[in-house]
Amino acid sequence: MRAPDRRRRRRRPALPVGVVFLDWTVLSMIGGGLTCAVVFFGGVPRWSYALSLGLVVFGSLMWVLRCFFERPISGRGTTGLVGILSIPLVYIWLRGFFSPVRVEAWHLLVMWGAVVAVLFTLSGVLAEGSNRRWRVLLGYFSLLLIAVCLYALVQQIRGDRHVLWRLRPATYGMRASGTYICPNHFANLLQIGLCLMLAVLITRAASGWLRIVAIYGIVVVLICLVLTLSRSGGLGIVAGLVVMFAFWGWRRNPKWAAAGALSAGILAVVAGALVLWFFPAARQRWLMAVPSAGDSAVRVRLLLWKDTLTMFRDSPVFGIGVGAFRWLYEHYKSHNLQFLFRYTHNEYLQTLAETGITGLLAIGSAVSFLMARLLRTVFAAERSREAYLAIGAVGAIVASGIHAVFDFNFHIPANVLSLAMVVAVPLALDSRTRSFESAQAIGESAWTVWKAAVIAFAMCILAVQTVRSGVGYVATLAGDRLRDSLLLQEARRSYRAAAIVNRCDWRPFAGTAHSYKTEAFWAWADDLRRKAGNRALEWYELALARNRYDPDLIIGKAKTLYSLGRKSAALALLRNAVEFTPRDRDLLIELGLLLRFDKQFEEASEVFERALRIDPDSRVAKVNVELLQRRLSDGTQ
Repeated sequence: MRAPDRRRRRRRPALPVGVVFLDWTVLSMIGGGLTCAVVFFGGVPRWSYALSLGLVVFGSLMWVLRCFFERPISGRGTTGLVGILSIPLVYIWLRGFFSPVRVEAWHLLVMWGAVVAVLFTLSGVLAEGSNRRWRVLLGYFSLLLIAVCLYALVQQIRGDRHVLWRLRPATYGMRASGTYICPNHFANLLQIGLCLMLAVLITRAASGWLRIVAIYGIVVVLICLVLTLSRSGGLGIVAGLVVMFAFWGWRRNPKWAAAGALSAGILAVVAGALVLWFFPAARQRWLMAVPSAGDSAVRVRLLLWKDTLTMFRDSPVFGIGVGAFRWLYEHYKSHNLQFLFRYTHNEYLQTLAETGITGLLAIGSAVSFLMARLLRTVFAAERSREAYLAIGAVGAIVASGIHAVFDFNFHIPANVLSLAMVVAVPLALDSRTRSFESAQAIGESAWTVWKAAVIAFAMCILAVQTVRSGVGYVATLAGDRLRDSLLLQEARRSYRAAAIVNRCDWRPFAGTAHSYKTEAFWAWADDLRRKAGNRALEWYELALARNRYDPDLIIGKAKTLYSLGRKSAALALLRNAVEFTPRDRDLLIELGLLLRFDKQFEEASEVFERALRIDPDSRVAKVNVELLQRRLSDGTQ
């Protein structure tokens, strides 16, 4: 057993009042960003994403600027961490210039840049000042999680599928999701929170009120985790708890590590058996996990993984492009399911497909370095405070890593920000101990102005990109609503503002093109119709230059070409699109309709029959097949 460290520690120098106020402002902004992400659908909608990440990034920028006039003692450890974690960010940035859809790469860059910013900022802010900072932060996060869990329980009691003002898909049933739409994503947040609260509970340095909150939170979180019926959530939390119990045992006595892991495994088996025995819904869901049981979620994942491996084989070194999975998947799809698959439901396979072996190695190296820092704290920290909180962080990472085998939880802003916060606390406390002792020995801080300048420059770029993404999205959304109301001129002004703010995004260009297409449709005079149609084609070209895989753009351009009398060009465009994505039902139907309008009935009939084979429930395909068969059998042209 480790003997407690009884050395008298020197009191840290008091910080100026202005610096303390600035530090608490930074903490408030990061806490506010995390709150926005968790409360507003996990930060998945672009407006929620921009609001939450904007608060986080600008708070981090304030911390970096603060370092120019009040150098933190803890700077040496955190700058090295930022340097290593920035390697995958630099790779994503460079690879993004060659991505098929560049704005998707920048979207991921902002999110993961915000994660690194949280790690860096909290590692510095929490290492300064009193212990009140990390206690308040962990207490606030625990209370936030408890509030969301109570909201989930109210939903269960009322049998209400509404999440705030949105209605959840019926496929989720009454599985608990709190303020999230997807129960699996909510389960990952609960995994992170449960590991943190268990670590807080056994940390003596945590104040009494914080440990009481942790006890209450553990009970509520466990109940909600069961009610999510998330299989990946169950597997992940078992793995995380086994690791945590093993390390807790090692901290008490290295010989107790195996006993700790075994006890956690036994507790997990007993708890799982009780849940399956008393909750028929949970039992039925776990029985459906067997591939032979025919569960659609399992079947779809297996199909996605198979096709993703095909993607990887086509571009094994650098991948198909960061954020390009959503747009290129239709080309590789080997099944006829007509859903928009944004993710492969396996973070490791999607990372491998999008970034290649090079990107996976860069990301894996950064994560390995982070885990090494945490494990160093677990094994070498003199205080149990840092060690126990680091064990909680390791457990949260392991649980999230197992969860990521079956989900895309690392693409959910609220979850990755929460994980970054949980990891940053033990790193900050360990950095404070090491850096303070080093500073007392050498007499000065390890921070240098040029390091702060480099980080500040990177933070400024990240802040600008966050603002561009958020403002561009809001302006585009406003334009879409105005266009739906046929206020076309006002809509174009909104689209123009969005395009100025974020020229990489194809959406404002697409919206402008659609508005001109609508104007051409309603124009009475031929010259006005032709003028609006030509303007629409110009904007469609600009949009397709930014995303040539969006089927809505292809269909819109084809319809515009056809309305202008350029029938062969319209048909050629759709034929090329169908050749690239042969299992896209909507493209097949649009091609069939234009062929029918052009009186190419035989080819149109073949195209509609293909669409019907892909989607036997398509009413449009059925009606057109019947119509064309009657026409062809009657011999009419």
